[in-house]
Amino acid sequence: MEKYPEIVWPVEFSELKSIENLLKCKICYDYLDTPVITPCSHNYCSLCIRKYLHYKTRCPLCFHELFENQLSPNRILEDILINFVKVRTKLNECMKKFNNNTIDHNKINQNKTSCESQNCNVSKENFDSGTVDTSEEKVDQVHENIDECPNNCDSSTNKSLDSNKPTLDNDEISQKNTNSSEVNDSDELKACPVCRVNIPGVNLNIHIENCSKREAIPHIHTTPIIKRPHLPKLVLNLMKDAELKKKLKEVGLSTKGTRKVLELRYQRYCTLYNAECDKNKPRSTKDLLKQCNDQETLEKTVETLPISMRYKR
Repeated sequence: MEKYPEIVWPVEFSELKSIENLLKCKICYDYLDTPVITPCSHNYCSLCIRKYLHYKTRCPLCFHELFENQLSPNRILEDILINFVKVRTKLNECMKKFNNNTIDHNKINQNKTSCESQNCNVSKENFDSGTVDTSEEKVDQVHENIDECPNNCDSSTNKSLDSNKPTLDNDEISQKNTNSSEVNDSDELKACPVCRVNIPGVNLNIHIENCSKREAIPHIHTTPIIKRPHLPKLVLNLMKDAELKKKLKEVGLSTKGTRKVLELRYQRYCTLYNAECDKNKPRSTKDLLKQCNDQETLEKTVETLPISMRYKR
């Protein structure tokens, strides 16, 4: 898969970081490329896990025994990954805006608190200087105003408040009860009259509509996807030279070289071919053969270089 720059997710959105980690291969630590799922429910890149199984026939995470024929493509995870990769840049921009807004909001709050503290200091200074009217005349005047209020003030206000409350008719009460019963019915499971599957009441109408559409066109069937078969994994140590060369000819590989070169050549092509079979649109065998030949020539040129120069980038 295409390389993407690393994004530092804010602490407030740590869930996005955990989602991103779930969508990464635990072998190459990059986004999953053609994810395959194991019987132990772990996901890896198809090519990564197939190469790893040449080294050890165990799951890299839980160490359960694992073979190539037990791998199966995880199409749902692949679709989730494609959509997440498309939206991750937009999410990153939203995170930056969110951080800027929070910074501005914090500055405003700091300014408010500083202004309030200044006002408090000013009021304290006025109080100390004696500018504030602390005489008892103001307090007595407030008490007199309260005493002048009639005793039936509370009752009149309560009556006015009660008069403003809307009164419910019997029809409205019955309608309310029917609505509550409809809500309870929507939570119950109901059998579809077409396929007899139990569906929640909320989704029943949509399900019946789709079910009737499927029943209306019973003769139209979708064409099945023709899946490219995987190449069998051969026990190369037990095969004779003639048998090995025959297999190489069948797939279109060269038969020149020593026994070790022939085994590595077939193993490389078989791994790459089977990884492509897991994709929705696998590449042609011509492209795969070209890639294998290019990798082999690159390895030969690296072997001719001194050891100190082989791993320089």
